[in-house]
Amino acid sequence: MTNMNLQQDNNDDLKFYLEININSITINRFGIKIRGWAMGYSEIYKLIYYCEDNTFEIPVGLPNPEASQIINSNNLYPFRNSFFSGISYEKEVLIDSKDMMRGLDHSLDFVDDNKKIMKNISFALIPSNKIVLSS
Repeated sequence: MTNMNLQQDNNDDLKFYLEININSITINRFGIKIRGWAMGYSEIYKLIYYCEDNTFEIPVGLPNPEASQIINSNNLYPFRNSFFSGISYEKEVLIDSKDMMRGLDHSLDFVDDNKKIMKNISFALIPSNKIVLSS
């Protein structure tokens, strides 16, 4: 079971599954990998990921037929919004120490195609360097 500090808005028009991994590359360089999907009534255009002084814009829209078929089997969301819901992102960042990274607060904004923030999630990473978020 993953221990996490997770706070979510009450917004049922969005479903998502994200795996966030942070791995050490060198003593002060870390790799962030985010994989998963996000779908809603409105098209999810991007995620904005905040970590310390770093901000990353992560595109959403890779083909994801599995999530579309399973999560949207009742056609709750428009086909385009569920089929093109995939997320795959990697980035290297400079941070003073891995211990510092583990204790930092992180935040994600889900932004629709009208630049409206549909949901904000705040969380802290745990020592395993991996967190799974879902709704």
